[in-house]
Amino acid sequence: GREQLAFMYLQESIDLVQQFTMTGEPQNLSRALDAAGNAILLDNQQAEYWINLGLIHTQNSSLHILRSAEYAEDAFVEALSLNPEDPTVMTLLAERLFERGAFEEALFFFETAIVLEPTLIPSVMPKMVQAYLIAPFTLRGAQFLYDLRFMRLSSSEEFFVSPSIFYYSAILHRAMGDYDQALSDCIPPWITSSVPLPRFPNVGVRRARGRGRS
Repeated sequence: GREQLAFMYLQESIDLVQQFTMTGEPQNLSRALDAAGNAILLDNQQAEYWINLGLIHTQNSSLHILRSAEYAEDAFVEALSLNPEDPTVMTLLAERLFERGAFEEALFFFETAIVLEPTLIPSVMPKMVQAYLIAPFTLRGAQFLYDLRFMRLSSSEEFFVSPSIFYYSAILHRAMGDYDQALSDCIPPWITSSVPLPRFPNVGVRRARGRGRS
């Protein structure tokens, strides 16, 4: 039926993307895009089909294909509408929003994603902090990380505390000129004061510059 044929197109698309990765032939990526589109034409109610389409457009965007970034974002929006609690889709959408300068929207999805799935923190926090360092989001970032330190995992009775949260919190407080709090963040509860303090990147708060879609 249509669903089975759609799934076959999805698999064809994935295989062609893998071929592109190995060979670098743009034709494989173009064919992968066609197959991904055919899968959605046959069955547009599967979030994974839209994710696949978005990932292909993201690769096209890296090759500077016109409007690919916009199409990728639209595909991830569709995927999220079908699976609104999926933190992985949220991070994919957040990354596209970040790239076009929609920092506030990007932060909303990044923050929601790691609340739902704290194991995403190591992979998404560096980009989140880049956005937080753009005024006026720095204080928001410091407050969010403070709340995040003692977040309770839904599957556990223990409190979740990631060491990286303290490091990034220190960066944000330093950027705001709160050096005492930054130094305090350098010494999480499980580390003694005898441990040497880390050196921070030389960062400060930057002013946001709006960017439209390209």
